[in-house]
Amino acid sequence: MNFVPYHAFRDCEVLEETIQNLRANGAIPGNVCASYDTYHFSLLHKLRSAKYHADTLREYLETQATATHQVSPFDLIYRVNFHFDGFGYCIGSALDIFSREILTYFGIPLPQLVYFDTAENQLLAQRAGDPVIALIQSPAWRQEFSDYRNTATHESVVGTEYQIAVSVVGSTEKKRLVFPLPDDPRVLPRTYRRNPDIVEYCRLTMFRVLSIFNQTYAHVNGRIQNAGTLPI
Repeated sequence: MNFVPYHAFRDCEVLEETIQNLRANGAIPGNVCASYDTYHFSLLHKLRSAKYHADTLREYLETQATATHQVSPFDLIYRVNFHFDGFGYCIGSALDIFSREILTYFGIPLPQLVYFDTAENQLLAQRAGDPVIALIQSPAWRQEFSDYRNTATHESVVGTEYQIAVSVVGSTEKKRLVFPLPDDPRVLPRTYRRNPDIVEYCRLTMFRVLSIFNQTYAHVNGRIQNAGTLPI
């Protein structure tokens, strides 16, 4: 599945092709196929939803920057928070589902609660030194993302202040409303320095998540091809 402009995500398609061929030859047990179907495609659905929210937020802020009849400030803030909440929820869910998918590939039973770092912890406990661990370690940016996502569950993260950004390419002028994100949404009063553009934050987060998934899929695919079966 292609997620341009965020990421081509090509190794995801390669992995799918490998698994499809192996299952057609009866090389994958039925229970593993069922888990793969459940987690892998649920993850893709969450990524598609996250992309929808990121794309729609950008388009909405571009439209509102040049609208003849702008919506009320209340409705504007609602729409921005709505799409950011949706984006954070879907990305967070995708990270957790990814952990389930990885454990499935390695034949490790899922504990009762599974979050993004569960796969790393389980592999460290059962397969210490496995090279895949380096690919799925919790990245430095995840804590900031989790703070945004968790805070958005209970309150609005996006504030009421914004600017109008104007970019000029050749003879074409383009405008967009620009909303900042708080440095720490858990602390009041909030400051706004680290992430001055919500659209750019969503773009970068989408890229980071897709990069982790795609690199891991490439690694796992190579090992599945060598093993000729699942789990590996």
